[in-house]
Amino acid sequence: MSGGRWGYQSFRIKDSAEAIAKFIEAIGESEHIIDWSESGDTVRRRDDGSGAERDLYDLWVKTFDSVYGGD
Repeated sequence: MSGGRWGYQSFRIKDSAEAIAKFIEAIGESEHIIDWSESGDTVRRRDDGSGAERDLYDLWVKTFDSVYGGD
């Protein structure tokens, strides 16, 4: 059985495309979180640690877990 001329790279391309789509979605959500904070609709950081900074951190952890696998 052949490995394909290029070693079945189509699977790697497909996997990469799915990861890139997740990253682009996270970029869009990041812009939204920052936009709201900069416009005063939410706060950058509260004394208890909540706010846009925490939301951004949580978003990217969720994204990386989704792409790379996580606990």
